[in-house]
Amino acid sequence: MKIKNLTLSTLFLTLGLVLHITVPGTVGFMKPDFMLAMFFFALFGLQSFREVIVVSIVCGFLTAMTTAMPGGEVANVIDKLITGPLVFYGYQFLVRKLDLKVSSCLITCLGTCISGLIFLSIVQVLGGISLPLQFFLLGIILPAMVVNSILVLLISKVMERIQPKKEPNLHY
Repeated sequence: MKIKNLTLSTLFLTLGLVLHITVPGTVGFMKPDFMLAMFFFALFGLQSFREVIVVSIVCGFLTAMTTAMPGGEVANVIDKLITGPLVFYGYQFLVRKLDLKVSSCLITCLGTCISGLIFLSIVQVLGGISLPLQFFLLGIILPAMVVNSILVLLISKVMERIQPKKEPNLHY
């Protein structure tokens, strides 16, 4: 495991935690999980399955500590442990076939949907929600998919600007 990758992942998860805490709930106790955007962006820079599992566990526990949903603690940890590897390998596959920005945006949409459905299914089994999943799909998951994709695109633009260039600039 590279310390640089884990340090960057920690910074992204910290920023995601701030977003997760400050975003108000929209439907009862539910609120869009904008930490997912930072979690996915952290996963995009990782290189091994071991790093993915470590970052997924940390993200799961951070979101579990800040959830307001009854039963959300267990659901967050399980959700991140399943979603993390799926997003990591999905991104590795897509980035070979599509443009980098298209890959990150597409996998963010899919990952947010998968994460939301896993989370809601677990909470529903635990008895935390009684409304049908379609209600939450339209009210929580779809808006989070859009916002998370935009957030990942914005952050990737910032990262392009601050990362050092590969070629030396000899033009003054």
